[in-house]
Amino acid sequence: MGEPELEKLGHLEPLLQRHDCVPQPVSIIRDEEKSLLVNIAGFQTSVERFKFTPVPSSRTWVCYVVPNGVVNNDNIRCILHPKPGGVM
Repeated sequence: MGEPELEKLGHLEPLLQRHDCVPQPVSIIRDEEKSLLVNIAGFQTSVERFKFTPVPSSRTWVCYVVPNGVVNNDNIRCILHPKPGGVM
């Protein structure tokens, strides 16, 4: 993955070992009741809130069920986004 601070987080290790997380630009378009409408690398989709996790990184990582598959809620395992303040 190439993110030493993320790799130090033991609870993320099983996720990171899958090699299905890629750095991608993610912007929030709209806050919805149980999800966020986002733009991920040019694709617009709603992603459930529980899939967002703040991490010590300067980049946003999107982890997929099927890498290189469809960009939608069902195929997104989680979104690891920079916590306030960025890298620890």
